[in-house]
Amino acid sequence: MWSFYRHRRHFFQVRFIIPYLYSFSGPIPCVKAVDLGVILDATESVGKFNFNISKKFALALVNSMKIAPGASHLALMVYNIYPTMLVSFNEADKQNPSVIKGILQGTEKLKGRTFTDRAIKLAGDKMFTVEGGERPDKQDVLVILTDGRTNKDSLPYENVNQPLRVSIFIFTD
Repeated sequence: MWSFYRHRRHFFQVRFIIPYLYSFSGPIPCVKAVDLGVILDATESVGKFNFNISKKFALALVNSMKIAPGASHLALMVYNIYPTMLVSFNEADKQNPSVIKGILQGTEKLKGRTFTDRAIKLAGDKMFTVEGGERPDKQDVLVILTDGRTNKDSLPYENVNQPLRVSIFIFTD
């Protein structure tokens, strides 16, 4: 499944079954500069095949945008039990599509249990902050690519969504 969060002015979450991404040809090019956060679920439950599909989808997002210091910025995180930031908005040397593609292609699936709540919390506490390079004059968009199976010990999303001010709407097929 992939989840799409948009925070600040307009808020929503959409979930789709991950096999539909296999035939995904790519999004319509984005011409507006945004701060785009991408979080990849790299846990055992996702599996290698679906993890690679998630990486291809993230690459399609990168290809649909102009990522540069004066344009859109991208932050990238992977998670299992603990989330790990791979790229922050404030890393100017990484705000380059070739660099981001290299990082994505080199990202391996992790082992371990799924704690999506921790990734969402880190997005609110670190990714989408001024210290993390978030630009107050740009719209913030957060995309979470996951199979949707968080650990039973995870905190409820409404508890960790607060810093992001996210409302959740779920669409399934």
